[in-house]
Amino acid sequence: MTLYSYDGEGRRVKKVQGSATTVFVYNVLGQLVAEYSTQEPSGGTRYFMADPLGSTRAVTDPLGNIETRHDYLPFGEEISLVNVNYGNRLAVPGYTSSLLDGPRHKFSAKERDSESNLDYFGARYFSGAQGRFTSPDEFNGGPFEFTARAGVNPTFYADLTNPQSLNKYQYGSNNPLRYIDLDGHEPEESFLDQAVRSVGVLFDSFVSLFGSGQEDTTPNAEALMESWGAFSNSAPQLRPDGPPRCLQALLLNVET
Repeated sequence: MTLYSYDGEGRRVKKVQGSATTVFVYNVLGQLVAEYSTQEPSGGTRYFMADPLGSTRAVTDPLGNIETRHDYLPFGEEISLVNVNYGNRLAVPGYTSSLLDGPRHKFSAKERDSESNLDYFGARYFSGAQGRFTSPDEFNGGPFEFTARAGVNPTFYADLTNPQSLNKYQYGSNNPLRYIDLDGHEPEESFLDQAVRSVGVLFDSFVSLFGSGQEDTTPNAEALMESWGAFSNSAPQLRPDGPPRCLQALLLNVET
């Protein structure tokens, strides 16, 4: 039997499984920053390799040797657990048919509980086998928050213009290859899709800047810089320390 404890914000703060107790610590922004367990860690330092959805695809040791590999069906069910030799995976080192092997953080970087095979998304749990959350997306805030949110959108997380959002159990608008869910409340574009869309906007702004024929191109230059900012925010792992020097010089020349 496994026991879970939650704080007033609904975050899981303790997990007791047999003789092992794990405590989860969050910062003021609600982000998980540390885990402390009575169970001794094994294996030393490991590095996770993720795909654009954030799902763990491989785990390596400090020397770069792959220890475990992980492939998923669209809604996160691990392929090697469904069919251990699907696609002749047993011929490739690293695949396993054991739920206990490998990292806890799997599909979209969420923690998968070995005792239930469910993914913990913060607000609720998700079942990859069913392709849906195990509980509806319900509002559980206080009276003041209820009044503020209900005034803007009586359905809270649902969007009346998006029929998929009316299904309170759906994950990623039933499009898990494009959307992710960071907290179990509502889907948003994956980091890769955000980056691709921002690159498109960046290119359009660049074309507008040089193809407008206007004497005063400051608005277009500023839009170009804003597009770069949007791209940087959507793909922080790809951005350098600042905008390219060509964009900085371009904006400087336009303003002067």
